Amino acid sequence: MSIKLSNRESEILQVIEVVAREQGLEPDAVITALEQALVKPALSKYGVRNDISVRINRDTGAISFYRNISVVAEVSNPDQEIQYEEAVILYPNRSIEIGQSISEELPAIDFDRIAAAASRQVVADVLQNTRRSQHYNEYKNRVGEMFTVTVKRDEISFYLAEFDNKVEGIFFKEDLLPREKLKVGERVKAVIRSLRPDSNGPVVRLSRTAPELLHALMYEKITEVNEGIIDVKSVARDPGSHAKVAVYSADPGVDAVGACIGPKGSRIKTVSEELMGEKIDVIEWSGDSATYIINALSPAQIAKVIMDEETHSIEVITSQDQLSLAIGRRGQNVKLASALTGWRITLLTEEKETERSNKILDEAIQLFCDSLNIDELMARFLATEGFYTIEDIAACDPQDLIDLDLDAGIAIELQNRAAQFLAEQENQLLEELNKTTIQDDLRADTRFSLEQKYKLTQNGCNSLLDVADLSSDELREILADDQIDPEVINALILELRAQCYPSKGNE
Repeated sequence: MSIKLSNRESEILQVIEVVAREQGLEPDAVITALEQALVKPALSKYGVRNDISVRINRDTGAISFYRNISVVAEVSNPDQEIQYEEAVILYPNRSIEIGQSISEELPAIDFDRIAAAASRQVVADVLQNTRRSQHYNEYKNRVGEMFTVTVKRDEISFYLAEFDNKVEGIFFKEDLLPREKLKVGERVKAVIRSLRPDSNGPVVRLSRTAPELLHALMYEKITEVNEGIIDVKSVARDPGSHAKVAVYSADPGVDAVGACIGPKGSRIKTVSEELMGEKIDVIEWSGDSATYIINALSPAQIAKVIMDEETHSIEVITSQDQLSLAIGRRGQNVKLASALTGWRITLLTEEKETERSNKILDEAIQLFCDSLNIDELMARFLATEGFYTIEDIAACDPQDLIDLDLDAGIAIELQNRAAQFLAEQENQLLEELNKTTIQDDLRADTRFSLEQKYKLTQNGCNSLLDVADLSSDELREILADDQIDPEVINALILELRAQCYPSKGNE
């Protein structure tokens, strides 16, 4: 880029137009850059303590220089301030107010070679910053979008690439597929992984490992996806090795999976080739979570599933001979299925599930016999009907028991005994808790049950502050409840820390 400053005003506009075209900027951005550049030589002429501004007429190219002074009640900076009474005298035709800024036009400057060179460098710097700022504003909302990029340089820890009209981006080594080596001049598909502002301009981080790249390739390569006939619902990847894509079509006449795979796998192969042969399983998305998860675990055959909506986890039961298929090499199949569906998946063989069910049944029978003072036959009947805890019996509707062909009197008696047992248990826990040094804040907190509070005190946690200082794993271990979702534990710890350390929470 070369800028030749001239006192001929028509040439100024011509130069501005050429530079704007070369740099891909609006002429107004170039004019603003030139105005900023001309401030430096103006300060050298008029004095560096002055507040100088430069204006270029957008129509004629005429350059004007101004000294800006503020109207004040009492002057503390004579170079940039003027007293109100003096301003009224000097500018009788203006309406003067304290706080007002007055622009006083100055004589034009004759640029020497040094001033012109300095201005050219400032213009270049301002234009570069303007261009970088425009790039940031243009691409900050395009994270996840795919581009064809050209590799420009191979650095030690990253590749420098260019895309979309000379926008620069970088690939870190972890953003490339395993064993992938790019060559200078090579063109590849990538998505913007992140974009952050920097003092030297926005840093555009590119990626070939992000799930969004596979989604974008499906959109580009498969006509029905591009046209909206088929919707790509979710993508999960083990980059360079294996991926799963969930697809769906609202048109019952469209085979979404078959259309994406194509004859003899020809369509999905074109997508795979862009990712160095990454194996891609296309599965059918379903609004029914159980069906969706069974599809996601393909090619394994699933016997049954047990879902827990509250913890968003699911136990998948399969035969012994299907277990290795469901798990996949290095656990890849079940990990991808979990990432694809968003559910925490636990795999069990039918034998293990039967063994576990029998154990749960035996424990429930023993619990009912000991706690409700009933015989084993009645206890077994309740357990086989899905009642496993005293709370299950106490909290159910009496009609639920009557519907099992129990006498109404027996049903009510069972519930009374269950309620009495729970009340005695709660009183006993309260007595034990009162023997501890539990603090009032933990005692009153409703996020923990009595049993959990007792467990906490037995492990040295007597206040909410003590609990907040625990790690998520430590809290989970103390509560000794594998059914609590780790994410719930994490959220609880963060909530307690924000409550106990409010200043840190606001940092």
